[in-house]
Amino acid sequence: MSAIARVEVNLRFRIGHALGKYGPFAHCDPVNLDPMWSRQELRSCSAPNCTPRCAWMSSDHETWLERQKTAESIPKEAFITHIHGEYGTPLPVWVATEVMSFGSLNRLMNGMKQRDRQQLAADFDIVDAQGNGDAAVLSNWVEHLRQVRNACAHHARLWNKNIDAIISVPAGVPELAHLINAQRNPQEAMDAPSTVRRIYGTLAILTFLLVRTDGNLERRNLVRLEIEKFASALPGRLDIMGFPVGWAAQDLWQEGYGRDAERARHAELMRSTRMLMTQEAAEALTVKETAKERRSLLNYYRKNGALLSAPWTESHSYPKFQFDQTTGDVPQPVIAANRRLMNGSMGSDTERWQALEWWMTSQPEALNGLTPAAAVEAGRLTLDVLNNMLSPRADEIADQK
Repeated sequence: MSAIARVEVNLRFRIGHALGKYGPFAHCDPVNLDPMWSRQELRSCSAPNCTPRCAWMSSDHETWLERQKTAESIPKEAFITHIHGEYGTPLPVWVATEVMSFGSLNRLMNGMKQRDRQQLAADFDIVDAQGNGDAAVLSNWVEHLRQVRNACAHHARLWNKNIDAIISVPAGVPELAHLINAQRNPQEAMDAPSTVRRIYGTLAILTFLLVRTDGNLERRNLVRLEIEKFASALPGRLDIMGFPVGWAAQDLWQEGYGRDAERARHAELMRSTRMLMTQEAAEALTVKETAKERRSLLNYYRKNGALLSAPWTESHSYPKFQFDQTTGDVPQPVIAANRRLMNGSMGSDTERWQALEWWMTSQPEALNGLTPAAAVEAGRLTLDVLNNMLSPRADEIADQK
């Protein structure tokens, strides 16, 4: 319960602030959420004599929102009463996430835009084989932990319980690969103890998440001591709990286990700026009249290194600061900087990360402490300033001549 609480509080914070960047009531507005969640569908009551008059159109988001409004209308905390009295209703999203049930929080997370869910997953290093945030696995883990949390809260038997939400293992997380390798035949997994159905899998993903929540292994170590004490008299209990052979030798359980520093920095960089997905980026290029022309210009810029497409999402994502809302185009200093940083091409993953790092690092001398990204938005990154920071490419010098 203590370990899950740490992860849960952290997740509430991250969801609230991920949506909060769109506005205080982003969770109420379908434009900020996945279109599928707000899609209107025909609903009807379950009465046996239901008539067409009992049918109505509604969305999953509307149903969720009604339940959330009901929950907020019964203030159980002094801070909620204060906010209602000072600012009215509804609660801002970063407050609303604090009072949601774990299940309601998971539904809100699943209703976020794909890029936001991927970013949340990437923040926890839950990535696929290509390094993209694996939103489906994050959702699976949250549901799994919700079920375990409920069992703990009701003092139910847990040590040899089959948990309904079978743990999914992301392809890009090598320290969890042994959960798959240790599984029995899928036909037997429903009946026999399995690493992804029993408490061992829970402890494995909790350890993984705790390291990425506060970097503290204290709770992991305490739980491990309790487990070993519990199984000391009857070693067969470890097998029943889903512990695979050789589990103690896995990286997760080593004293020095920690988060990869480079991956942590990548997560911080992706959080530090607003990203536009391909369609949004193309729509920002209003210098062109038609959608086809805008998409073509976007691809041209990207392929020639004029636009940085940041890693870590399945499709291309572009830092928003690269687009000038006034001209509807990419400013010349941005084009020049990106081409210099990525050698005039789309850039390798390493080059793209390095380019994003450059854009998001403050420059005390050249920009009086601003980051290049902030300088672009403030109109202070000119070609003359840029030339003092990054040397012009040979083709730029030839063009000037």
